[in-house]
Amino acid sequence: MPCADGRDTLALVDKASPHSLFDLMLTEVSAVAKSTPVEVAAATGRALWRTGYNFVRFCSQSRVVDDFGLAGGELHLALNCDPHTVDRESVQAAKQFHLHLLYWTSAALAPLAGAEPLARVRDARLRRQALDPISFLGARLIFDALSALDLGLPGAALLPPDDPAVIVGKRPLGCVIALTGWSVLGEPVFAALIRRIHVRLATLAADLLESFTGEREPPPPWQRHPLLPRRDISARILAGPFTSGVRDGLECLAAGLRPLAPRTAARLARASPAVRMDLMTLNPLVQGSNP
Repeated sequence: MPCADGRDTLALVDKASPHSLFDLMLTEVSAVAKSTPVEVAAATGRALWRTGYNFVRFCSQSRVVDDFGLAGGELHLALNCDPHTVDRESVQAAKQFHLHLLYWTSAALAPLAGAEPLARVRDARLRRQALDPISFLGARLIFDALSALDLGLPGAALLPPDDPAVIVGKRPLGCVIALTGWSVLGEPVFAALIRRIHVRLATLAADLLESFTGEREPPPPWQRHPLLPRRDISARILAGPFTSGVRDGLECLAAGLRPLAPRTAARLARASPAVRMDLMTLNPLVQGSNP
């Protein structure tokens, strides 16, 4: 589907390796990858989110619920953006700007009810695959970065982090923006909000990278910027745009970081995907932490 007077093209893909039984991907497919919400035209973003809203409406029809057994399931719209990491496997295999249209049936979700608590998982690698070690700190970082942002949506609210609610399953992991309903996805201001959030988070990623390495641009493929001396990292964290609680978390993170030497990076280039994902961070952020 051509968008923005032919400058962008959106394609609806029936995924070969789906995340759920019902999984479509709406993706920009220009010859040169446009990876972020700001690289595509505003009209393309509006078309993408409007299609997401129509997917919600379709899955909400009683006839569709009955025909496909959707009662009691969960619908998710998932957008991920990882344009720089091309030297290791990451959450975004294809770098184009895209939206996942997902529906998990109640039968597919049922096994999760008996899942083993994370505290009982002794394998550190498995724990990290289930829960990123800086997830709670990340939510606070993003909350602070967005706290002065005008959401521009009536009734929308940026919710303060609530770790206990997350731990018991009453809140999703991460920074949460509460909306008044699915219908806001069809509003042009929602696509504009996603673009503005992306700009804030890109700045946050550069601030973090600079705090730990002195650099603001991602490193070349199969490299990671060397860490600054610990005292310099502490000084930059103190001088950076971080609140006191976040500073404490970043200091704790700095204590567990190790540099990724060129020889190690070269070895990881030949290693298995699982090893790369365990020992290499994403390009825009900081070095690999200890498992």
